[in-house]
Amino acid sequence: MSLFARCIFLAWIVPRAMASFSVYQYYDPATLESIYGLSSACMAAVNTTLDCDTSTTNLVAQGVDNSYWYQNNITTLCTSACTSSMATWLSAVEANCGSEGMTFGETVVDPRFVPYVFIENYDVACLQDSSDNWCYLESETWQGSNYITWNADSTDTCYSDDPPVECSDPSWTPANISASMSAVTNLYNSSLYCSECFLLMWKQRLLSPHLADSDFTAYLIEQFEDLQGNCSTTMPYTTSAATLWLTLGATATATTSSAVTTTSSSVVTATCAGQIIPVSSTPLGCDPLSDMYNVTTGDLRAATNDYLCEITAPICVPSPCEIEVIWGGVCSEIATELDTTNAAFLAWNPKIQGSCDNLVAGQRICTSPPGGKFVPTGIVVAPTSVGEYYTTATPAEPTQSGSIANCGLYYNVVSGDTCNQIALVYGITFADLQAWNPYLNDGCTNLWLGYAICVAEMTEPAITTNGYCGPSYNYTTCTGSNFGSCCSIYGACGSTDAYCGAGNCYSGACNATATGVSTNGECGPSYNYTSCTGSAFGDCCSIYGFCGSSSDYCGAGNCYSGNCDTDIGGKSTTGECGPLFAGNKTCTGTQFGNCCSTSGYCGNSTDYCGVGNCYDGACDTGSSSSSSILTSTSTSSVTPPAPTQTGIIASCDKYYVVVSGDSCSSIEVAYDISFATFYAWNPAIGSDCTNLWLGEAYCVGISGSTTTSTKASPTPPGPTQTGITSSCTEYYLTVSGDSCASIEAKFDITFAEFYAWNPAIGSDCTSLWLSEAYCVSIS
Repeated sequence: MSLFARCIFLAWIVPRAMASFSVYQYYDPATLESIYGLSSACMAAVNTTLDCDTSTTNLVAQGVDNSYWYQNNITTLCTSACTSSMATWLSAVEANCGSEGMTFGETVVDPRFVPYVFIENYDVACLQDSSDNWCYLESETWQGSNYITWNADSTDTCYSDDPPVECSDPSWTPANISASMSAVTNLYNSSLYCSECFLLMWKQRLLSPHLADSDFTAYLIEQFEDLQGNCSTTMPYTTSAATLWLTLGATATATTSSAVTTTSSSVVTATCAGQIIPVSSTPLGCDPLSDMYNVTTGDLRAATNDYLCEITAPICVPSPCEIEVIWGGVCSEIATELDTTNAAFLAWNPKIQGSCDNLVAGQRICTSPPGGKFVPTGIVVAPTSVGEYYTTATPAEPTQSGSIANCGLYYNVVSGDTCNQIALVYGITFADLQAWNPYLNDGCTNLWLGYAICVAEMTEPAITTNGYCGPSYNYTTCTGSNFGSCCSIYGACGSTDAYCGAGNCYSGACNATATGVSTNGECGPSYNYTSCTGSAFGDCCSIYGFCGSSSDYCGAGNCYSGNCDTDIGGKSTTGECGPLFAGNKTCTGTQFGNCCSTSGYCGNSTDYCGVGNCYDGACDTGSSSSSSILTSTSTSSVTPPAPTQTGIIASCDKYYVVVSGDSCSSIEVAYDISFATFYAWNPAIGSDCTNLWLGEAYCVGISGSTTTSTKASPTPPGPTQTGITSSCTEYYLTVSGDSCASIEAKFDITFAEFYAWNPAIGSDCTSLWLSEAYCVSIS
């Protein structure tokens, strides 16, 4: 491998084989804009079509030094059309992206990062001298002398056939490498290192926009200056520290000649959510650091902003994970071996080195979630118990309906959380989590972002043996003691108003009298259970312990006690509805159906709208002789559940909101319509469906399009297994995280019914397949 061998942080942009291509041509533009956080103009520029050979361009983008090149490879790659395309691509990104940042996992990069990955390696591969010789082909034949070798990936520098005498000294370390030992002029003959191609290649490498600001970079610049001095030549050049990694705090401007811009590594503050690695007196290198702290090679290189992982100031890296060395491979195959999804694998390894179908060999990767099940020795100690909590906690965020009242500790759910991750962090089991949050289903598919989840119940306090109680005395209780049933706010047990009266009682048989009305706007369990009802501050006590009358105090999910609003209303955006879920949402006019079932889910079948099953909406009252749900429609349109594009047909009475992964064809299959029909109702999508936008509502039904008085057999919204009952009236398409239990709960059916209608799942539900359609209701 060359001195300049480097890794590409780009796991998602590997083009397919064809004459011309754009990097993301197989992906929906709106979805990409959402994922990467770019404007449509910037994303279009990043996805510029290149007039280049895809096979060789793919190779060069994965790192010019990661492949052996032949004459025919180089001539196929290096064409005038491709060179022009590359320049046009970079100009388009610079013109349309401005100061936008492109998000890759936890890392934000300059959008120029994408074209630069191709252009930087392309320029090295296609470099020619004044005689039109291909310099990279020449470089593959260059041989150094047997003096001493500098290897960027190893601290073992004494492995040549004829090592210097210093290597026989047992006290010698890599820190003792002298300038002469590492000088390029001592590694190659002057006829080689003064050749035009050698100097041009060295100069070209220094132009890399990914070149890290490190001691190694300084070494390369110093050697180039030395080469020019020995060869009596002058080649002006520019170099800069990496400016494409926006989250690393690196901001550099180009400098001329041998000046090197300097930037500091990521600043480590008290907000570090992982672990802090201090500066070591002896440089350790990537592999020893990775093994010592159980973090990936990619995370270390990103945190240090240095290929060799040299630490010049304390750095913050992710929490430890289980580490494994890989020797190439493909992301999806490794994910399968680890029995996880590709998305989860990339979440564990956001800075993986190489592209996902050609990973860099020799790197350390995470084979488990950082901070998850791995407990490192002497570095970080994972919690082993939930602790003790003697007071009812006040959640900082709304809670789902069904949370236990005596919760001692809440956790606010953030993006990327799973039930297992939360359980691991707090040293509890998933069974504990379900017991304290009974609404959680077995597949944990209803864990809500931005909501508080209980992670510890209140600890049962000990009964006092000396008449003292409360927080000053290890939270002992008076209940059951011989000193009285009330613990006063001063920490003593008794039975009179001085102990049990409102304002005096901390816990126990406190008197709930009118005198318990708040006098200062504070309320609830954190303030002696004072009430807001009848107070001067409003009749609702919020979950945060303050009185008021607005939705911030009385609204669903916000109200602890008092005149809580039980009917917030509004259209469901998740398919969940009614009083069992926050917001008491309605189903009418949504894409999920017009009936809210007594189980809290939207739909249109008798399971949702039938007598005894329907809570709200277009419920069947039983007065009609027909049990049909699909009746003749009126000519009035419904309100779209989300923003719409222009030109949607005025008679639309059914909408669908596009989610990530949707396409025109998937929507057509789900609603049993043709593309011609879908296009006619939604002309803004374009004749080639290139303008289907994420989060927008599209028409999937119009007035008069469903006029039959009997319910027709629906078309499954996806592939099906064999043996599904022919009398099925409603299907459900499985998504990641589903289980038989979660589907049964969602559609209020038993496993016996689900198994009878879908026998291919097996008696133990071991054959429930992802993205398959299953029957969840019959006629």
